[in-house]
Amino acid sequence: ISPFWGLFIILSYGVKHHSKYVIYFVFAATLVVIRFISPEILPFSVFSDVIFGVGVTAFLFFSILHKSQDYKTAILSVSIYNMFYGIIRFVAFKEFLLDTIKNVFEQYNILLEEMVSGKNEYLVIFQESVEQTQAFFTDFYPAVWVSGIIIAVWLGSLMVSKKNGIKWDVKLFRMPYNFVYFLLTVLALSIYTKTRIYGFNGLIMLVPLFLIQGISIMDFYWGKFFKKSKFLLVLLIISIIINIPIIILIVLMGVADIWFNFRKIHIMEEIDENHLS
Repeated sequence: ISPFWGLFIILSYGVKHHSKYVIYFVFAATLVVIRFISPEILPFSVFSDVIFGVGVTAFLFFSILHKSQDYKTAILSVSIYNMFYGIIRFVAFKEFLLDTIKNVFEQYNILLEEMVSGKNEYLVIFQESVEQTQAFFTDFYPAVWVSGIIIAVWLGSLMVSKKNGIKWDVKLFRMPYNFVYFLLTVLALSIYTKTRIYGFNGLIMLVPLFLIQGISIMDFYWGKFFKKSKFLLVLLIISIIINIPIIILIVLMGVADIWFNFRKIHIMEEIDENHLS
């Protein structure tokens, strides 16, 4: 069961097909029964993710969206909710989650030994890479989980805006200035050794939001150009996904936009040009 895909599917089709909610509630009820009849089949963390991770997030998203008529408010609200839930989830199920990570990477090492047998130099390189990845997930698993949920909500929002009467001008997405204080807080926590891991987790949780803001800036300036050619658009998306440096640049652009508001600068320049002409 993947919370990412579950949430994305519910958000994408929940508005158009209300029966999807019925299916979800039946599915959730079935999990409740399975959980109490045979707990070993369904770990409590999975049960919690289905109910509180996916179910509550979807409910809050649609409730806030219909009340506020604003996708940004809905996305930011459920993002904050999942930041708190992600932390509580990790504290509550820490031992189980870390054991799961350990078992997954142990299987990776076994697979690597089978695939690269007889080539010790390559095996050592791959194992070091696996160890570094395992250490990353061990330290920053709460943030990784929350980031995945935020991306799922954003992608789901794009689908909802196409099917729902509430339209969304994606290129104007911009987080409130108050998020600067959250950013400065986690940066301050990242400086000190004792709180560094908490600060980095907070930064990683903010990354998808700033990534969304950076992408909205790109859409504002170059969206019309890329929409003319689907091939170039697909090429751009692939290049972003596979290039971490490009993702970092987009995130930094999103961070800088909180202070500089690049789209407002562009609009003011156009107004000045119109007055001059």
